[in-house]
Amino acid sequence: ALPFFPETPPYLLIQKGDLEGCLKAMKQLWGQGNHKAEVDELLKEKAAMKEIKFMSVLELFRDRAFRCQAFLMVLLTITVPLAGVNAIYFYSFDVFRTAGFDQGLIPYMILGVGACDLGSILICFFVIERFGRRKLLLWGYGLMALLLALLTASFSLQEHFFWLPYCNVVLIFLVVVSFGAGPAGVTFPVTAELFTQSSRPAAILVASVLIWAGQYLVGIAFPHLIRYLDTFCFLVFMGVIAVSWVVIFRFLPETKGKALMDIHREFNRFNKRKGAAGVHTPEGLQMFMQV
Repeated sequence: ALPFFPETPPYLLIQKGDLEGCLKAMKQLWGQGNHKAEVDELLKEKAAMKEIKFMSVLELFRDRAFRCQAFLMVLLTITVPLAGVNAIYFYSFDVFRTAGFDQGLIPYMILGVGACDLGSILICFFVIERFGRRKLLLWGYGLMALLLALLTASFSLQEHFFWLPYCNVVLIFLVVVSFGAGPAGVTFPVTAELFTQSSRPAAILVASVLIWAGQYLVGIAFPHLIRYLDTFCFLVFMGVIAVSWVVIFRFLPETKGKALMDIHREFNRFNKRKGAAGVHTPEGLQMFMQV
């Protein structure tokens, strides 16, 4: 399917200077209609970017104007693999077997987990513009923390109540749905929206590395968590989610329907607070903000 995907409109207009290709991509991605406002926004950004070179990863983390965004990017992306869903994906057979289900049924239940994941991500595509990125992240992680707490209690007591193994399965499916409909579908779009065109490639590179590093870490550490914590292993993931939820609630603004430079202006409050007089806004962005 990838050969049929168009290039992104910002890339076509800002880096290639292809206005016609940009409009064609917009219509292909967002449907027929008047996209003049989006084109004007990109043209302003292009004018601002003329005086700014593309950042390397080191420059991104050294630039105080992007310090808060970089911190949020690291937190958001590392929370995705450390939220516990990958542990369910990697070891779902053991989880269902521990829940007391017949081994002949477990492969079909694993397929059901994957189907729920896919379905919930598709739902996210339709609701992300209606509810916004921040709200989906907060609701998704909030529900996941609650469900993981219930799952831990259910696993601990399943030997005393014959019906609890079935509750475990329901909770596992609900965790996957909460993850797919919120964090899984929102994290990368909101990460891209936190950065300007000059800093976005470095940010996406770091985010991709963190996602895979986190998955590797979970794959290595989860068997040891099972060995030492047994049914309480999901409390570790719940703790990661709780920390991420608090930071998102405190620092992440809603990016839905906002221009890139408006988002950057909101982060200037936090960046200035941390760096005082040392914080700067790149000259090109200053020019854009005055438009």
